[in-house]
Amino acid sequence: MTAIWRGMDRAALDAGYNNRAAVADADRYFTDWAERSAETRATRPHRSNVRYGTNLAETIDVFDAANPNAPFLLFVHGGYWRALDKAEFSFVVEGPMSFGFAAGVMNYTLAPATTVEGIVAEVRRAVAWVAEKEAPGRAIYIAGHSAGGHLTVSAIDHPAVRGALAISGIYDLEPIRLSYLNDDLRLSAEEVERVSPIRRLPSQAAPLLVTVGAEELPELRRQSADYWAAWATQGLAGAMVSMKGENHFSIVDDFARPEGLQTRMLAELAGLL
Repeated sequence: MTAIWRGMDRAALDAGYNNRAAVADADRYFTDWAERSAETRATRPHRSNVRYGTNLAETIDVFDAANPNAPFLLFVHGGYWRALDKAEFSFVVEGPMSFGFAAGVMNYTLAPATTVEGIVAEVRRAVAWVAEKEAPGRAIYIAGHSAGGHLTVSAIDHPAVRGALAISGIYDLEPIRLSYLNDDLRLSAEEVERVSPIRRLPSQAAPLLVTVGAEELPELRRQSADYWAAWATQGLAGAMVSMKGENHFSIVDDFARPEGLQTRMLAELAGLL
């Protein structure tokens, strides 16, 4: 065994970041999310594929609130920067919108068609577009899951952002570079330095909520704990919650429910609760 990361060899590291393999019924979540998302789009008025940039994937599905001055929540999906689509995550707006948020669920170019650095640039472009075109003068919040958690904190320093929720995020991409995931991501050591949030903490930022499932893989739990410790040490505001009984996928369901802990935390942060 040749250790390459925190005492793990390549096989152990690959397993340490394989969330689907770690959850026995992982596929059922994706089937359920797709069905619920189709129902959300069928029942909630929305504008599909609103363009925020010039790249083909740079689109947002916008769900308007009854209040034209409602705070706007931008949701960034996961998939390790190389998979999934906003159409599978429309359902997440149900919880936040029950508190009065308007919401947008965004797409971005997937690796290997672009780099992680390119994806970060697209998400930052989406936040700037929301602030300028979709919700000028309104409070903007960002939430994202897994790779979307990474992308969320990568854009939290925009001046229009009033708060963020990072769910089961990845904050140091060095173990990602050393794992099977890099076959698609093609991260270099230099890019890891540029796109790892834990290595580039902002000097000031809106409050951040960091959540992770207590039943997640140890590396995912460590990533969140380490990032929160660095964030708090920097003197930045927010909170971290380890969610009892939640795995890497069930934790998303919590956010989609009006009674979900994460939904209520974000609503409280926005002054809606």
